[in-house]
Amino acid sequence: MALEENLSFIDKVDKFLYIYMYQLEVGLQFLNKEIAKLPFQIDEANIDSHINMFIKNYIVSNNLHNIFTTSEYSQLNINDIIYTYNDLKDIHIHKVLIKSEITNDIKENLKSQNKIYTSPDLLFLITDGVNSIYKKIEIKTTKNNQILGSSVKQIDTDSWCIFIKRYKDKCDILTGKYLYAIDGKLRYPDRNPRPTISFNQLKLFNSHNRVIQDNNIIYNWEEKDLVYKESVLKETNDFITSQWLDIVKEENVNKTDFQSIIKLYSLKLLNEYDKMSSDEKNDFKNKL
Repeated sequence: MALEENLSFIDKVDKFLYIYMYQLEVGLQFLNKEIAKLPFQIDEANIDSHINMFIKNYIVSNNLHNIFTTSEYSQLNINDIIYTYNDLKDIHIHKVLIKSEITNDIKENLKSQNKIYTSPDLLFLITDGVNSIYKKIEIKTTKNNQILGSSVKQIDTDSWCIFIKRYKDKCDILTGKYLYAIDGKLRYPDRNPRPTISFNQLKLFNSHNRVIQDNNIIYNWEEKDLVYKESVLKETNDFITSQWLDIVKEENVNKTDFQSIIKLYSLKLLNEYDKMSSDEKNDFKNKL
C-alpha cells in the first residue's frame, strides 16, 4: 500500500466525495421511512422537488458540510492507495443548491466544466477556503430496479448519484458514482441512446468493491469492470448494433414490436442481398 501525498485541490475534492457520499448514505438510510412518505408522483408525472429539498434540508440543518471522523487516523483506501481523512480536513461543502436556486452565472460555470449543461438535482459548491468547484449530484428513485438514465451525451460518469428504491413504507438508499449503476444496456426511446441504470447493479458494485472497517472506507475494483461500463457510453453505435444483431439471432417467440421490425428488416435485407451478383455484393458492402 502507498500513502498518497501532495494532492491537488481537484484530487482532494474527488476523494472527499468518496467519504462524504458514503456518510450521507448512512444518514439518509436512518430516515428511510420518513423519505418513503414524500410524494414522488402526481397523477402520471414523476416529481423530484420534494426529495431534493428533503436532502438539502437534511444536510444544512444538521451542518453536514465536512466528513465526519472519530479518529485522526481514519483512512480512505482506493485500490491500495491511502488517503487520510486528515489530508482532506480543509475540504467542505459551502453551499447546497436545488434546481430553482441555480443562477445563469452558475449554469455558465457548469458549461465551462462539462461543455453541455444539464440541470442537476442537487449542486454542491465545494471549497478548501481558497479554491472552489461545483459538483453535480443526481438523485434517482424507482419502485422497481432499472430506470432510463440520461442521454449518453449528457452523462458525466464522474458525477455522484443517490439512488433510492421505494417500497410501500420504507426505502433502500445507496450512493455511488453514476458509472457504477450502469448495467450495460442501452435504450433508444427518443432517438438518443440512454443507458439503463440499476439499483441492484449499484448495490452489487458496492457490495463487491466497497468495504467499511473501523471508520475506514476501502474501495477495490477491477479496472476492466469500469472499462466495460465506459465502453457502453463511448462506443454507442457499435454497442447498439451489436444488441440488434443479438436480437436477430435470438429465437424469441414473444417478440416485442421493435424486435419484430428488426427481424423483418434483416430478413428483407438478406433476401435482397441473395439476389445480387458477386460484383453487386461488393459494391453494396463498399457503399455501407
